[in-house]
Amino acid sequence: MPSDILLRRTFEENLPRLMAEAGSAAMLTPPEVEESILGGVEVALPPLLEVLQEFIELTKTKHVRKSDRQRHLWHVPRERAMSNFEKAVPRRAKAGIDRITRDDALAFRAWWAARIEAGETRAVTANKDFGHLSQIIRHWCELKCHTDLENPFAKLRFGKTIDPLVSRPPFSRKWVETRLLT
Repeated sequence: MPSDILLRRTFEENLPRLMAEAGSAAMLTPPEVEESILGGVEVALPPLLEVLQEFIELTKTKHVRKSDRQRHLWHVPRERAMSNFEKAVPRRAKAGIDRITRDDALAFRAWWAARIEAGETRAVTANKDFGHLSQIIRHWCELKCHTDLENPFAKLRFGKTIDPLVSRPPFSRKWVETRLLT
């Protein structure tokens, strides 16, 4: 727990920490443990996968009336977004969420851009991933996080473009006359 939070707590709330820091005469507390107990060590935030699990727990009441299938359909895109981020930026996938930088998020966006340009997928799919990851971090920070954390996935969306995988040719005049107008 960071020292600024410890200072806002009452003496009674901090007493167990102080007692643990004091240790016993037979067994001295190691210096790194002392520093941690007294709030001198930065908070270690969980990795993205753990944040997803906590986010699911924290938002459980939003899904009370959903069927098992609806809950499954709600989980799948968030888990897929997580998996895609792990594929695109593997060096940061296991790090704490405070270690995920805007550059990592931009590398994820570049990974999606390359796939869109290659015709493998659509911009809409990438935007969904950005939205899900941003939502997970935003809600987790609001409900659980003790520090202000900048959301690296905010405002990554691709603009509205004509998607080559979705565009369809118009009906011919002859087809409309022979099929629809008859």
